[in-house]
Amino acid sequence: MYKLALLGRNISHSQSPAIYRKLLGENLDYKLFDFSHDKEIPSLEELFSDDLMGLSITAPYKKHFVDQVHFLNPDLTFSAINCIRRNKNNFEATNTDYLALEEILNDLLTANVYSNIVLLGSGSMAEITQKVLNKLNRSYTHLTRKSYGDLSKIDLSSQIKDEAVVLNACSRDMYFSGNLSRGSTFFDFNYDMKHASVIPDQKRSIDYIDGLNLLYLQAKYALDFWALS
Repeated sequence: MYKLALLGRNISHSQSPAIYRKLLGENLDYKLFDFSHDKEIPSLEELFSDDLMGLSITAPYKKHFVDQVHFLNPDLTFSAINCIRRNKNNFEATNTDYLALEEILNDLLTANVYSNIVLLGSGSMAEITQKVLNKLNRSYTHLTRKSYGDLSKIDLSSQIKDEAVVLNACSRDMYFSGNLSRGSTFFDFNYDMKHASVIPDQKRSIDYIDGLNLLYLQAKYALDFWALS
């Protein structure tokens, strides 16, 4: 029996259990550790006490255990983590958001020619995305609520005339309803398809990519990290 868990807040909607069952089969015990406040979160010792094989972390707790884990690869040291395993008396961590996003963006930006790359948001996923884009040697425009106000209604078509790929690293409660130039792509790291319905149709000239494949690749990299693949 594979014993895995996801820790976060308001995660009853999560597709992670279904994805891991697709990857591992029905021989899976998958728990949701849903905490409304970080003060409620148990220690790693307690979380792993029931022979847990791997723990995933999602928003808003990706920074909660950073000071309590070891990073095996100095090049993959982050201020936020989403994947933890136990190794004897130590806990080791990585960020499969980074690994999955690097694979997806490398393929997307190689297969398509965009005049501009626009990153929305300022949280953990935005930080990860910046690391990936820098590694891929891609220039980009970074827009945050602090510097630009309400990002949900920003008119990017007036600022960026050519085709752009917009990377939405904002939380899932941000629904983008602004304008984009024709031929642009909106890559939403969230996987709630309600987000797509809010984006103006603009004569179907905008490609929308949701975050479900990102979640799937995160899971595959997590299984590699937990040595369960």
